[in-house]
Amino acid sequence: MIGVTALLVVVVALVRTSDSPAPVPPQRLPTAPPAAAVPDTIALFLGDSATAGSGASRGSARWTSLVSAERGWRELNLGRRGTGYTASPPADVCSYSRCPSFLRMATRVADEDPDVVVIAGGQNDTFLAHDDPDLERRAIQATFATVRAGAPDALIVAIGPAPIWGAGETLRAIDAEVEAAVRSVCGVFLSLVDPPLLDPEFLADDGLHLGDAGHEAVAKRVLAALAEADVRGAESPCAAPAP
Repeated sequence: MIGVTALLVVVVALVRTSDSPAPVPPQRLPTAPPAAAVPDTIALFLGDSATAGSGASRGSARWTSLVSAERGWRELNLGRRGTGYTASPPADVCSYSRCPSFLRMATRVADEDPDVVVIAGGQNDTFLAHDDPDLERRAIQATFATVRAGAPDALIVAIGPAPIWGAGETLRAIDAEVEAAVRSVCGVFLSLVDPPLLDPEFLADDGLHLGDAGHEAVAKRVLAALAEADVRGAESPCAAPAP
């Protein structure tokens, strides 16, 4: 009886050895790739159609996105077509339910808590500014005061109006008012009028907005101004180096 039992054990062992798969050692589960790093610097952009990206072939080709990519910023774009420091067009112009002026949009800064605030434009104010230059001046000053109050430690950058329809006396006056206002809050200013930047070949086919070449040209000037600010920031009594 013992011999039979021993034989059965041997047979079972042989079957298991021949038919069962070899033991598989414990496998380590693949590690998920790390999530892409999110830039720490939040840059909020206020502006008109050029800031919104009108005329660019794709979103990544607009000047705000080109600058953000180069600087490593996380872009928060609040650009609205047709707007300005005083200009507030109908909803069908900017494709949003509301098209607030830069001054009204500046109240968003405190809610978003950005590290950088860039305001660009002013050409849509030309007719209003011609009729009431004092109103334009007060709106520009109040815009930058509101931004500084909402973001006390942020880098503020102002880009003057784009002379798409020419650089007349009123446009140059807006440019000068924007420069004075942003410097009063220790910000960085750059003009698209002096030295002149825009060329007919920089415009889109509609002749009203920047094409890809125009967005690239603006981005290069902005990056150059920021690089200069980086260098002189430590020597400025009220402005820190750009993020």
